[in-house]
Amino acid sequence: MGEKLSRYTVPAEIRKLKPTDIPCLWKTIFSSDGNPHYYLYEQKRIPDPRRPGKLKNASGACIGKFEGGSLVMNEKGRTLYPDRTIPSISSSATVKLKYQDLQTKDYGEYAVVISASGSVLDRLLKYFEAEDAIRLYAMSVVYFVANYVPAGYFNDIFDQSILSSKWPTLPMSENSVGEFLEILGRHPVACEHYSQSLINDGGELTAIDGHVILSCSSHNDLADYGNKYNLLGGTQVNVVQMYDVENGRPLASCAFDGGINDMTSVKHFFEAYSFQKKTFLVDRGFYSEPNLEMYRKNENHFVIPVPSGKLYDAAVRDLSFSNSFVYEGKDSFGQIRHDAIMYRNYTVGELEKKDYDDRVAEEEHRYAIELEKHEESGCRKPRHRTIKPETYSVFKDDQILVYRDETVHAAMIKEYREKIGVENGYTEEGLQADQESFGVFVLRTDRKQDTAEEVFLKYKKRWSIETHYNYLKNSLDFKGLRTQNYYVMQGLSFISVVVGQVHAAYKKRKQSTSYSYVRNLSIKESLIKAAHLKITQHQDKNWYISINKSKSMELMTEMGLSIEKEMEKLNTGMY
Repeated sequence: MGEKLSRYTVPAEIRKLKPTDIPCLWKTIFSSDGNPHYYLYEQKRIPDPRRPGKLKNASGACIGKFEGGSLVMNEKGRTLYPDRTIPSISSSATVKLKYQDLQTKDYGEYAVVISASGSVLDRLLKYFEAEDAIRLYAMSVVYFVANYVPAGYFNDIFDQSILSSKWPTLPMSENSVGEFLEILGRHPVACEHYSQSLINDGGELTAIDGHVILSCSSHNDLADYGNKYNLLGGTQVNVVQMYDVENGRPLASCAFDGGINDMTSVKHFFEAYSFQKKTFLVDRGFYSEPNLEMYRKNENHFVIPVPSGKLYDAAVRDLSFSNSFVYEGKDSFGQIRHDAIMYRNYTVGELEKKDYDDRVAEEEHRYAIELEKHEESGCRKPRHRTIKPETYSVFKDDQILVYRDETVHAAMIKEYREKIGVENGYTEEGLQADQESFGVFVLRTDRKQDTAEEVFLKYKKRWSIETHYNYLKNSLDFKGLRTQNYYVMQGLSFISVVVGQVHAAYKKRKQSTSYSYVRNLSIKESLIKAAHLKITQHQDKNWYISINKSKSMELMTEMGLSIEKEMEKLNTGMY
């Protein structure tokens, strides 16, 4: 039995005529003869006197009525909402509902990203054919907004977004996306030209680092057991990237076998690209004498930590410090902190001589003690050992800088003391033996004119590539891949560079706004706010904003978008 309706209920076929992009509602009013008439009223949000600070719904002016089988706007309605095509019941037609050609789409988050990152597409168009450049860009925008998307779901997300209206002919099926990624991997020259342009236009400070990705496919050509096996619990793929520290964006990327170390893989970048007057900020995993020679060619420079070994041991043999400076940084909560940094500095040549002199002195001291014992007790006469000088590098003028962060130093001593008597291996004797080395690290650079503080500050900026990798792994979810194809993996590696360009352009636009509310939003929060804006296509075939939130509209305006102009371009085919 059907549900009994109120005499004030508006018939369903009339309710369908209510515009979805205008806040409004139907009302039933009865004439003196008892016949119902249906009027359309504006709907507003006004302060609720019963609940201070809250809003309530309220009716505004009458803007139209149902008459002759259609909605007829009155003078007030025509003034507020001019040039509307009014639907009618008689004009309805049977429509086959299908997933393609959706009439409501995700708009705000994609529109604001496209507006902010148009320069990325402009650069791609210089090095790729138009269709390939647009597809690269569209895929990168999807990855940026929706995070890493497997190829099988790509078409659904593309169709749901305004991207499918902007570029309706782009093939985005699972096979198309997979084939395109493979083609990218098989044609590295265009990708290298694009990256070379970024390198040429980039700043001086260039960070290089590797990122480990779990391989979820046992047949991946690059999957191997690497140094993160215990952490990942499976095989890995290594992705190494170069990063423009000053402009906050990746420059180049390549995927390598999970068993190949960074020291070997970095050579690829110096074979594929040319560098001039750059300073490379690299981790100790990239340290080797041949690599240091490679980093310094063509007026380039480097700053790199010295790994454990003879040079490191010589550098930390004497941990008495007489020089210091104050480093201003931020803690994990973003609060300003000031750390005292102690340091000693040598050249490689000076350190070799000092280390030789120290070892000779130690030997003379040992020999004197043993000789005295021999003379007193008549034991066997000691042998006087010959100390040979060590050669640590052919580059004698490189600076070796030994630092100790006093804040870290004190924290490590405190942590060690708390473990004495609680955990095995922690003793007061061990603390006395090791505490001088707590918080100590050693850097090497060929920048001969830089002070110890300048070298320290340059290397601190390398942390930006770690932040970038954190974004790739935790924000984009680029950390566990199921691809088996070597070329697809290389294609994904390159697209991660383009996504990084989109990210940098969007972040720059957001931070340049005058509205503190927008600047203080995280990138994720700003995209969520923008995502409130959807668009709907009505019977007149025009698109309209179907959800209109004030904060979302403010965000779009601050990010440089005019919704009216955007809708006009979309409805005239100029989007």
